[in-house]
Amino acid sequence: MKKLDKYAEFVGEDCVQQIYKMGAKLAEKSMVHVNSTYYGGGVAEMLTSYIPLLNEAGLKTEWRLLRGDRDFFMVTKKMHNSLQGMKVELTSEDITTYEATISQNSSFMNLEWYDMVVIDDPQPCGMVAHYRRESPSLYKPLPLLLSLAELQKKQPWVWRCHLDLTSPNRKTWRYLKKYLNDYEAIVVSARKYKTSLRKPHYFMAPAIDPLSEKNRRLSSWEVARELSRNGIDSQKPMILQVSRFDPWKDPLGVIHAYRKVKKEIDCQLVLMGGMAADDPEGDAIFRNAYSEAEKDKDISLLTVQSDRLVNALQRRADVVVQKSLREGFGLTVTEAMWKGKPVVASRVGGIPLQIENRVNGLLCNGIDDCATKISYLLKHKREAEAIGKNATEKVRKDFLVTRLVRDELELFQAITRGFITKSLKSSEQMLLSMLLKLGDLPPLKKTVPFLKRVHE
Repeated sequence: MKKLDKYAEFVGEDCVQQIYKMGAKLAEKSMVHVNSTYYGGGVAEMLTSYIPLLNEAGLKTEWRLLRGDRDFFMVTKKMHNSLQGMKVELTSEDITTYEATISQNSSFMNLEWYDMVVIDDPQPCGMVAHYRRESPSLYKPLPLLLSLAELQKKQPWVWRCHLDLTSPNRKTWRYLKKYLNDYEAIVVSARKYKTSLRKPHYFMAPAIDPLSEKNRRLSSWEVARELSRNGIDSQKPMILQVSRFDPWKDPLGVIHAYRKVKKEIDCQLVLMGGMAADDPEGDAIFRNAYSEAEKDKDISLLTVQSDRLVNALQRRADVVVQKSLREGFGLTVTEAMWKGKPVVASRVGGIPLQIENRVNGLLCNGIDDCATKISYLLKHKREAEAIGKNATEKVRKDFLVTRLVRDELELFQAITRGFITKSLKSSEQMLLSMLLKLGDLPPLKKTVPFLKRVHE
């Protein structure tokens, strides 16, 4: 059984068959995603899940990683923060570091032959300036070229941004725009993030994988074992936030909210946060949170890289919090909702796309409001349980990985459709076949320059 078939349990057989049908039309096509880390963030988690499913569906999809040193990722983190509204600006030295690393990566990353390139977030955004983006047919092996029913006259590039772009720093945005002008389309998580660029915009919410280690079903024994291994009290009411240690996730604000709750309810707080490979700020944020947490034995800070532990904590928690100051979407909210947990989350960014207040979660504004709503859920167990059940169904309907796979297939079709041209004439196919029989050939682009005429 293919892995894709296993999702019928969650979304139904018709949905899975629809994905196979869409993918079958793209059997000879290819796509690549480029991002900056393979672990530690929501983008990497999603790519890990849905790229294999896209391949199973029929669209050949690969994943490439941007390489960089600490200085580069300090610059891209600054870029990330300023795009989400933080008052920081790129210096001339930052831009030099960024462009040098992008140029170096472009020199060895062969992307020419893919039918579509998707660049995830600002880190690799500048790569578009280093590629000609001409017909990918010119770079395909001759046997494959001969079998194609149609050719593509240009290689479209798509920028997929997962950030909250409601109030970007103007100078940083102006700098990025010089690259974004070369993209064929932009994909954001919600309509509220649509940019001023006169390009096609597509809206694609992130999603979770119900079969991943982080979201699969766990037995009560597995949950208890994970808590015990990490010194977590399995009896005391638990408030949980799962987020990497980042200023936008406001871990200190969560601690302050917990302390207000603690005055009336005996409870514990667990802050579970990994360190992403492309986020050099994490250590400093963790140290600040630790200096506050060490004053209270009922606060636990965990940095263990363990999806199973995250899963266990979310299933054990009485209330899950996501007190973000900015949030492109908030997959940790989705994960907790899927597990039937009541979530108290900030009314920012993409969180309201998931939570309908008092129906499948509670939205909050600031520390005091957050504390009040946590207390309410801890005191009203039946209402908390009903909210959790509604949350699960919301995720099932809108935020599972099968919907994301379908969205990616639709995106590929919509964008490449405008670049399809006629197939090779029979005489051209015959000449190519004769050349192929001769044995080793120089690059196709030099061997058959008449192909360029086909794409004009």
